[in-house]
Amino acid sequence: MRIKVKMDDKAIADTIQQKAEQAMRERAYDIECPHCKKAVRIMPGSHPCPLCGKTITLTLNIKR
Repeated sequence: MRIKVKMDDKAIADTIQQKAEQAMRERAYDIECPHCKKAVRIMPGSHPCPLCGKTITLTLNIKR
């Protein structure tokens, strides 16, 4: 017995892309502070450097 299932490949790919982008926005990244040049770990967005206190803005450039 065979069962045919019609799948929307584009919808599946879009869902995978959205989940991957969400995971990328929710993780911390190891970067160099542009002000004090020390290694820090921050999440995307604007946050104070934990070492020098100056604002670091981390923007993700996610291409589709």
